[in-house]
Amino acid sequence: MGEGYAAISMLDTGLGDTDAIAASLEEVIRGVVTGFVASASRAAQKDGVEIHPGDYIGFVGDRVYVGRPDRPQVLSALAESLNAGRYDLLLLIWGREVPREEAESMEAALAKACPGTEVILLKGDQPIYDYIMVLE
Repeated sequence: MGEGYAAISMLDTGLGDTDAIAASLEEVIRGVVTGFVASASRAAQKDGVEIHPGDYIGFVGDRVYVGRPDRPQVLSALAESLNAGRYDLLLLIWGREVPREEAESMEAALAKACPGTEVILLKGDQPIYDYIMVLE
């Protein structure tokens, strides 16, 4: 999802032919990481992380980085695990179950933790993922 967003935002049709445009978009996509925070529905152990029902998990693809009962802590730990501060942009999309105050607090916390990274907060209102973090 994050890769598609980045590709659309960087689309340059002025490059000429479709091969040049496609090559440009492939380069953009290679530099993007998309992390997710969601509620766990069952107990599990994955990638060395013990997950309990009701915990929040932070993951990228099928790799779980963190599992804890506190959603903001999971988002912060995921950002740290992904070394978010080395990216130019952190797009934080907050979901339907996240209160605005929490999302705004997390935007400020991530901006403080990643001072060289531009942090942008967007309301996504998505039902499954509490947060989607796109790093470019």
